[in-house]
Amino acid sequence: MSRPIEDQVQSAQRHIELGRAIIEYHKELLERRRAEGGDTKPVEDFLAALEHSQKVFERDLAELERRRG
Repeated sequence: MSRPIEDQVQSAQRHIELGRAIIEYHKELLERRRAEGGDTKPVEDFLAALEHSQKVFERDLAELERRRG
């Protein structure tokens, strides 16, 4: 049985907000690594994956909102 659309929208909104916070944290980490002269490649790669996932979540939310009306 599927959940009501409103529950799905609220869940997606929470995931998107959490994703934004995680992305911001990793952007700050990346800047600290750069400032310290550390290896930034692992953080850059992970950040790119997070940002890609975030775009997918945001598209999914837009679709849920469209279906909700």
